[in-house]
Order: sequence, then structure tokens, then C-alpha cells
Amino acid sequence: MYQHTDPETGEILYIGMGSYERAWLCRGSNRKKNHQERLNELFALGYTMQDIVSITASYLSKEAALNLELSKIEKFKPKFNNHSNPNWKYPSKFSDEVLTMVKALKEMGYGPQNTAFLMGGDKNKNAMTVWRIVNE
Repeated sequence: MYQHTDPETGEILYIGMGSYERAWLCRGSNRKKNHQERLNELFALGYTMQDIVSITASYLSKEAALNLELSKIEKFKPKFNNHSNPNWKYPSKFSDEVLTMVKALKEMGYGPQNTAFLMGGDKNKNAMTVWRIVNE
């Protein structure tokens, strides 16, 4: 887990879970335009990513990280997280039939990885998508 904090105001700008260097990536398509613009403003003032990035938790399971991310986003409402917009939902590219099946598997007690596997996906690559479907 990591967060980007505005070093001038102390405002939490973004909360995310990531691995490897994700917290430190700030160029190109790694951030939304308004997030990137604010980072560029801070860089122009002499701040670095070291001034902005805080690692807030490590070595969490994917499910624990997702739960922590969502609870922190709900609590702090960072302006660059989509979850901060009450009308925002993960876009669904799945049919109602697939959505119903995934939600039914959750009701039966299956977690995101097992549901992804049962639906014909890769349990390591598709678990996040399944989690998003059942938690939107």
C-alpha cells in the first residue's frame, strides 16, 4: 500500500496498492492527467517523489490490500482516486449472465481467485477483476 501526499498541504492525493515500483511511477500513462499535472507542479517547486510517496503497508495478501485500499479511500477520499467519486463504478465489459454467476459464486463462499478459476480465467491474473465485479 502506498499513498501520494501533497507536501505543501498534507492532503492525501492518491491511495493505491502496488508492487515493485508502482508507487514511484509518475510519468506517461501511469497516472491520470490531473494527477500527473499536480505532480509536475510539485516537481517544478523542487519536490521529488521521495517527498510525495509513503509506503503505508507491506507484505499483505491481495485481498487484504484491496480491503485496506478501499477503506482508506473511503476514509480520506483522495481527489485522484476514482473511488472518491460516489457515482463512479468499475466499467463492466461482462454480460449480465457472467455478473450474475460471479455474484452467485461469491454467495456460495468462493473467493475471487477460485471464482476466476471456475469461470475459466487465470486465478492469479483475473482475481482482481472478479473482486471488482462483486464489490461494485
